[in-house]
Amino acid sequence: MKKLLLTCLSLALVLCLLPTKAQAATVQSGICGDNVTFTLDDAGTLTISGTGPMRDYRYGNLPLDRVGPKSIKRVVIEKGVTTIGKYAFNNCTELISVSIPKSLTSIGDFAFYNCKTLSMITIQSGITSIGDMAFYGCTMLTSVSIPSSVTTIGAGAFLKCSGLTSVTLSNGLTFIGDSAFSGCTGLTSIVIPDSVTTIKDFAFQNTGLTSVTIPDSITTISGGMFNRCTNLTSVVLGCNVTNIEYRELTACGAFEYCTSLEEITIPASVLSIGYDTFKGASLKTVYYGGTMEQWEKIDLNNNTILATVNLITTEKDPEPTEPSQPAEPTEPSQPAEATEPTEPSQPADTSKTDTPAEPEKHSRTGYVISIIAISVVLVGATTLTLILLKKKKA
Repeated sequence: MKKLLLTCLSLALVLCLLPTKAQAATVQSGICGDNVTFTLDDAGTLTISGTGPMRDYRYGNLPLDRVGPKSIKRVVIEKGVTTIGKYAFNNCTELISVSIPKSLTSIGDFAFYNCKTLSMITIQSGITSIGDMAFYGCTMLTSVSIPSSVTTIGAGAFLKCSGLTSVTLSNGLTFIGDSAFSGCTGLTSIVIPDSVTTIKDFAFQNTGLTSVTIPDSITTISGGMFNRCTNLTSVVLGCNVTNIEYRELTACGAFEYCTSLEEITIPASVLSIGYDTFKGASLKTVYYGGTMEQWEKIDLNNNTILATVNLITTEKDPEPTEPSQPAEPTEPSQPAEATEPTEPSQPADTSKTDTPAEPEKHSRTGYVISIIAISVVLVGATTLTLILLKKKKA
């Protein structure tokens, strides 16, 4: 027993002498909301805890009661906090990652403005709005997934996020603000969901997009929306677009200087195309969903590049020169007629009366009766034979 006790004490002494990892010590703490507090440890982790919204800050002030921005490496926002205040983490140039709880409902304006090293953030479902300039200049951010709870992306929210290569927008989003993704030169593709009803000026200016499809929920293409997208080669506009605007304040057309743009599909709903819409573009093919008469009524302004247009033939378009063609597929007798090479004139007779089909009906009826008669005779003969064989055996 004494030996066992001595062994345990020896082990305890050895463990006490082993070096242990020191826990991060709190170097600063304070208040950042009515019921929200923060602590910053010496490892650079800033923890926000409490309930309700964070405080809003002003540009030029150090965030979180004058915590040095460069000392923050990670931000952990705990459950219970509902908003990230304006300018809360602006210019935290050493910030790498942010952990957001599901209790959060909004990200304030300029919240992560110019956080150049921020490379990882998960926007949780529950957030409904992303503020203006919220992630401006976050050049290390490579992917963003916007959940279906988000309805609004503010002006310049991801402006100049040049490292952004993947953006997922979910159904539920309705509004994309001015310059929201402008300057995202690494972004080559994006799917705009049908729930989006408004896309403001310069929303995708100077991005790396190669093709774009505008959903039917959009009625206006705002000025400068795809200005200077030099990799853009094809555009399909939704069937409810009525106007392609010109931004007078900055004198920019929606697709101005899209130097690689060669093909665009314009729906019949379009009424006007603003000045310089395709200035600097290299359009070769223009498809139009309406008639030439409708096309001639569109106000093209100075877009002479649209002088040549290709009409899209659809099932709704009338065919005045070939009135009999639409009716041909509905004639039930045509498939049978096509198998008779000796009667080439029958398709033309279908537009007059139904009498040519009567002989065919009678011939088919006679053929069926003949088959039935033969079958009856064969059955009768077989039955008689069986009766005779039975009598013979008896």
